[in-house]
Amino acid sequence: MDRMYRTYQAAGAVLHAAASLSSPFVRACYPAFFSSFQQRMGIYHDHLLQRRWPNQPCIWLHAASVGEVGVAVSLMNVLHRQNRHARFVLSTFTAAGQRHARRLLKISETPHTACILAPADTLPTVNRALKTIDPDMIVCLETELWPVLLRSAQCRGIKTALINGRISQRSVNHYLHIRSLIQPVLQRLDVISVISTIDAQRLRRIGGRKLNITVNGNTKFDSCLSKAVYRQKDQLQSLLNLECGKASVIVAGSTRQNEPQMVLDAFDTIRDSIADAVLIIAPRHPRRAKRIQQIVHERGFSCQMRSTLDTQPRTAAIIVMDTLGELSAVYGLAQVVFCGGSLAPLGGQNIIEPALWGKPVLFGPHMDDFKDACKLLVRAGGGKMIANTLQLAQETITLLTHPEACAAMGHQARQTMDAHRGAVTRHANMLRLFMQPT
Repeated sequence: MDRMYRTYQAAGAVLHAAASLSSPFVRACYPAFFSSFQQRMGIYHDHLLQRRWPNQPCIWLHAASVGEVGVAVSLMNVLHRQNRHARFVLSTFTAAGQRHARRLLKISETPHTACILAPADTLPTVNRALKTIDPDMIVCLETELWPVLLRSAQCRGIKTALINGRISQRSVNHYLHIRSLIQPVLQRLDVISVISTIDAQRLRRIGGRKLNITVNGNTKFDSCLSKAVYRQKDQLQSLLNLECGKASVIVAGSTRQNEPQMVLDAFDTIRDSIADAVLIIAPRHPRRAKRIQQIVHERGFSCQMRSTLDTQPRTAAIIVMDTLGELSAVYGLAQVVFCGGSLAPLGGQNIIEPALWGKPVLFGPHMDDFKDACKLLVRAGGGKMIANTLQLAQETITLLTHPEACAAMGHQARQTMDAHRGAVTRHANMLRLFMQPT
């Protein structure tokens, strides 16, 4: 066992010991948090796992947060259709991801799916979780590579896979510093199925040229808008006092760092041409909503928080989203969408969701994490890259003042999504051979 893995394991053992000692304190002082704490310690009670499934293959899918959960549920639906006896455990790293998973699973066609928080990546915790869950296969989504979990599973003879693999150049630079920790894990994965050839090349830089990698496309193209999301969109439209098809609504989704300020600069220019324009800002992290509200007021704009609109009507020109799980529905309200994380050098955010709604999508030059989707949208005329605040304002004004061109651009965005479906089935087919119990 290499030195870096031993160091990582030892650090985990120290954290595990500290957590174990604090368990009585957490139980006494934070009883509402204790269930989550136990799950992080790899303790899963029967009511969480629903029931044990003897003689039926159990597949454990692990997703980081909200974005990966949708991929996991889509994949489970296909796997369930391929093998009706398969049962699933879906773990998430974040609590927000778990809440989103539970919402999706309520309307999912996949029955008997347990939803848990992922165990901490320490040897005692992982071993306890593996013994309790007893999976036949562990499937990690996108870039979720936990060394102890995967190596422990591999040592037990449990199949392991990386599906819908996606890795940014920033992540490559990070992983290269800990290559001796990650490389053995990658080399022992039974299935590596990635989004693009670029992702395959980047993984080989970390894991070695001999990695057996298959390129199967992006499962997020297979996403669909559920009836629940349409209902949510209609409810928000009423709450936000937006007359269907008549309001000039701009949605800035998943904004990060100083992007809200940049969007507000653009909105100031937009309002000179379109006095009744409405801006909805949805920060990537809702905890930033208060700060954005403060910035909006400093700029002299009227502003309301989404959470206040359940009890009072919208009168302000700007709404700041301070809730989780509503962004997809909010995109449905827009005439024009700007996707954040792209004017700041942060790799971009998911542009597929607004395109599914048939909305014109604008984004900045820093879309490294979604390059393929960007190229497809730009080539089809469903999306456009903008370089700065001024261009964001100009393109938005052009679209809002030319509704036919705006609708045509949105139509191209939706058609592009429809034309590139099928990746989730291709990824699932890579797993099908490994679904039988070991």
